[in-house]
Amino acid sequence: MIGCRTDDLLSLPGSGNLDEEVDHLMRINGGEPGKHHPFAATVERIFSEAWSLNSLTGRDRRLLLIGALAGLGVDDMLTRHLDAALRTGDLNPGELRDAVAFLVPYLGLARAAKLHALVEELIDRCGET
Repeated sequence: MIGCRTDDLLSLPGSGNLDEEVDHLMRINGGEPGKHHPFAATVERIFSEAWSLNSLTGRDRRLLLIGALAGLGVDDMLTRHLDAALRTGDLNPGELRDAVAFLVPYLGLARAAKLHALVEELIDRCGET
């Protein structure tokens, strides 16, 4: 379920400290930082490196990820990342709506409609406009 809490989501550390970055990724994906998870090795190898690239901003990463997840139809992860985009300030409600509009011809109507519904539900739940 999507929400509007910001207290449990930190900005990407970007410190180069792998433990901090893995803890961050565990947190944004619903895991508990500091605990071993079966997919921790995958997170360490793939995601921490991708999310610490200096040439992309958090906003850039978030937009790319939203487009990829929407295209793949991975709604559970998409929902978490839409929520995180709004909570972290990476994207505001208008930017989320513009991202949906931009993706319509690439996603097709059915997936774009689902993305639109997820975005509007999140914005309504957060009391944003």
